Amino acid sequence: MAKLHFSDEVSAFGGIKKARIKDKGKNACTIARKVFEVLAEEGIPSWYEAPEGERDLRCKDVCPFPLQFIVRNRMVGNLAMLLCQETGKIVASPLHEMRYLSEELCNPMINADYAAALGIASPEELSAMQQMTDRCNSILKAFFHKAGIELVDMKLQFGKGPDGGILLCSSITPDTARLWDEQSGKPLDKDRFRQDLGEIASSYKEIADRI
Repeated sequence: MAKLHFSDEVSAFGGIKKARIKDKGKNACTIARKVFEVLAEEGIPSWYEAPEGERDLRCKDVCPFPLQFIVRNRMVGNLAMLLCQETGKIVASPLHEMRYLSEELCNPMINADYAAALGIASPEELSAMQQMTDRCNSILKAFFHKAGIELVDMKLQFGKGPDGGILLCSSITPDTARLWDEQSGKPLDKDRFRQDLGEIASSYKEIADRI
């Protein structure tokens, strides 16, 4: 049995910038648990099983694929920089990225053909993960919208569970997703730390309270 722990530590820029934010872990755990529960209600299988205290979630053992699926509902982050686009630009349909998780190679962007050629996953597994990514995006856009929060982008990872089925095995929190207040456009996520905007602890708590 695995355990997912949420600490008060926060880092950015590959670990160059680090800090401890009081109660960040507790609020991130609350958000992750609620998201897992919402996705489960909609039929998305994940490794989540049950909460254990304020900062831990009990999870199934999985064998993760070394892939990260990123879905963006606006032109933000590294993609906006790569394409020299205005940060926050609205896009007609979600933008997808797939990254091969290899620190040695600096987590390069790849596509499904590369992943299959490298033997990371079969075409059928890749298709299933991409479909689950789209479903998660649709479900969570609607879920956060009810709380007046816009899901701007998020990172997902999947793995094989004990029975060989594909499970979501990453948490969705303000550490792994961009979440903006719908009315003001104010970031409520880790960008507050990246960009020295302050009010990091209160923003995480605000999301936890609103959902």
